[in-house]
Amino acid sequence: MKSWQIAIATFGVTLTGLGIAMAVTNPSQAVYEQQALAYTVNLLAAQCIKAPKVFGNDFLQTQCTAGVRAGQPQIKQIIAANTQQQNLIFFSIYKTDLAVKSFLPLPEYHLEAVGAFNTFYIYQK
Repeated sequence: MKSWQIAIATFGVTLTGLGIAMAVTNPSQAVYEQQALAYTVNLLAAQCIKAPKVFGNDFLQTQCTAGVRAGQPQIKQIIAANTQQQNLIFFSIYKTDLAVKSFLPLPEYHLEAVGAFNTFYIYQK
């Protein structure tokens, strides 16, 4: 065999191995929902820190943070109901829209991520 044929064969085997690794390690929507929950809880907790202090007391901030932590099951349900997944065999694209203004005065969040190699790469927040 000539050296260019060996190089092409090596490249083909490597590319096939990479494709198989990507397909096997493509994370599920349940795993995405856990990651999105942690990310969303951190975002909401950051909003709680912005709550005003009343008479020099951080009571509102503490209660807000506690409420976010206690509301994790409901937040997870909202994430599950508002997430769209495109499974492309080698990787998945997840899009989540969180708009809870109907009952809380919080900003809307739009999250897009790519799941590959058992990891999520957020490319739009």
